[in-house]
Amino acid sequence: MLLKPIMMNPMIDLIIYRVYKRTLLLSLLMTGLVPEAFTQSAADSTKPVEVDIIKVGYAQSLNADSGKSQYDAYVSLLLPIPINDNFVLITGVSYNNLTTKVFGSAAQFYKLTIPLGFKANLSELNTITVVALNRVTKNIQPNLAAKYQSGGIFIYTRKVSERFKYNIGLYYNTEESGAFFIPVIGTKWNPTDKWEVKGNMPINLRISYAPVKPLKIGVSYVGKYESYDLGNTYMVINRNEFAFFVETATFKNLIVQAGLAYNLSNTSKVYLSSDRVEASIIGFHLNDSRNIISNTQLSNTFFLDLKLIYRIFK
Repeated sequence: MLLKPIMMNPMIDLIIYRVYKRTLLLSLLMTGLVPEAFTQSAADSTKPVEVDIIKVGYAQSLNADSGKSQYDAYVSLLLPIPINDNFVLITGVSYNNLTTKVFGSAAQFYKLTIPLGFKANLSELNTITVVALNRVTKNIQPNLAAKYQSGGIFIYTRKVSERFKYNIGLYYNTEESGAFFIPVIGTKWNPTDKWEVKGNMPINLRISYAPVKPLKIGVSYVGKYESYDLGNTYMVINRNEFAFFVETATFKNLIVQAGLAYNLSNTSKVYLSSDRVEASIIGFHLNDSRNIISNTQLSNTFFLDLKLIYRIFK
């Protein structure tokens, strides 16, 4: 039995879809990424839903300047547990190990995240996803204690058609600098069986094209904001990363992905622990009177990004 549906005006759905489609198509066509067939209407999609259960990845900067070197290794496990046709528990674990420059020297950090939440179908057209994100971060030095960060994300999804869904939501986390909020708007759109657009901006966006199975090529964007305790100070890392990637399946469910990423901006700023802000919304900080102690710039840097993914289709 479905939960009580959220009633939406079909005209509003149609307006959102048309505005989103025209805006996205204009930007894509201007960059030459999309052929003319992309703009044509498509029949109902029968494409299965992809769920990445396990991800193992490694990213490394390709800059010859050792002062701009950065390494990021990570592994994640996602465990969706279906309770019934309309309710799925979500849990798992992810681990990141980051090496970057602080005060001119290499420093190593780790981040352990345990998500716990659910996805519920309110009706055939409306879905909500609520996930608490419990994090432990640490500068890998024996004299520094691990720090706990609590956060979460709420996403409401509206299905407009078999090929188009849109999301609205909110992300929150207790960073070392203070409360951090990101309003989210996103989509999952399959204009044709070969093209797919999905993501939640300004966190991530991925546009992929599958010329032949199991090959996929595409472009992606990832925006990252994370913070780590340094003792009497803390560091805030802010990255805006664009990438071109190629992926293929070595076996039915095992995906290999290689990407070349470009960091349009990549900063590691250090502040005194007593210097905090009331709240941050995306890149805007309320009552920000902090003094930057150190600012390591890795902007305009290329990264090699390799991933091994275990993906299921349902």
